[in-house]
Amino acid sequence: MTLMARAFGIMLMLMAETMTGYAQSDCFTYADNGNTITGLTDKGKAAKGLIIPSTVTSVNSRAFQDANSNLKNLIIDDGNPTFQSNLFGGRTNTLTKINMGSGMSVDNMHSLLLSLGSRGNLVTVEIEGYSGGNISWNDNSINNILTSNVNVVLPAAQVASQTFGNAKVYGHFTIEKEIISFCGNVTFQDVDNGSNMLFYVVDKLEDQRIHIQRVQYIAAGKGVLIHKTASTTGSVSLPRINNTYGTDASLYSSNMLVGVTADTPIEAVDGDKTNLVLKDGAFHPTSGGTIKANKAYLQIPTTQLPAGARLEISFPGEEMGLGSLTTNPSPNGEDWYDLSGRHLSGKPSAKGIYMNNGKKYVIK
Repeated sequence: MTLMARAFGIMLMLMAETMTGYAQSDCFTYADNGNTITGLTDKGKAAKGLIIPSTVTSVNSRAFQDANSNLKNLIIDDGNPTFQSNLFGGRTNTLTKINMGSGMSVDNMHSLLLSLGSRGNLVTVEIEGYSGGNISWNDNSINNILTSNVNVVLPAAQVASQTFGNAKVYGHFTIEKEIISFCGNVTFQDVDNGSNMLFYVVDKLEDQRIHIQRVQYIAAGKGVLIHKTASTTGSVSLPRINNTYGTDASLYSSNMLVGVTADTPIEAVDGDKTNLVLKDGAFHPTSGGTIKANKAYLQIPTTQLPAGARLEISFPGEEMGLGSLTTNPSPNGEDWYDLSGRHLSGKPSAKGIYMNNGKKYVIK
């Protein structure tokens, strides 16, 4: 289970304990040595949020049917329980959010949704950490559950083009490092507008510098750089859209990032271009190897790449969607640029904001 999912589960557990003074483990009635949930205790009926322990292998029909239950949030831990039909016994269920752990199979995800029945107020279905194959929930039996009012949120790398009933589909992006590369199977729109992360393509090479440009659409099959702007782990869910990217089309036509959606072997060179891979915030020439699925690498014309150069990434003026990658940082650390990308002869003395080896400095 991902860190975010655990944090959300802990929050719900603490909420229940604060309001009622009991632990989540007291919320269920069990059979089969605790492997099967048969119903709710009085404490479970009062809980707004429940976490199904990883030891549970099945949940019986009508387990949540009690009319006094007002359950809003259901979290599946690292287990993979099956759900019998009619979980709420035909009454209108009160769930607004389901968080499915990484251990659940597609079949058991499907059985959980079907067990809810069509009478309910479900708003969000989150699937945390899933890394299996495509999830297909496109059948008539689920259309009345996953209505147009429901949001299905998947790890961005796992979002494919298939439908999920009538629900709206979002890709969840998480970035702990300052910068990573990404390539997905579908197109997303950056409606977050930089609150947590920004997305870039490498659009041109000029004066031995690589220019980057911000994009509002993370295009299917195209490589992008993701820059974390939040002080902690960047995290955002973005909507999947049709495979178009509007005003960003010209930037993608000159994009020098090559994205892959499956593990892909690459060589050191590809024709007249040198391949560089992202490591520790910089692009380095590769001697060959495999690019992992949903990542991107950079291709530079070999004749324009200084021998042994690495490309340090900086993001000056990113509020304007500008930036640059600079080659051959000086060994003494005095490799200064102003926010327009002009290389300076040494450390500046004038007041202003400058870049040095990929970091931003303020001279006062």
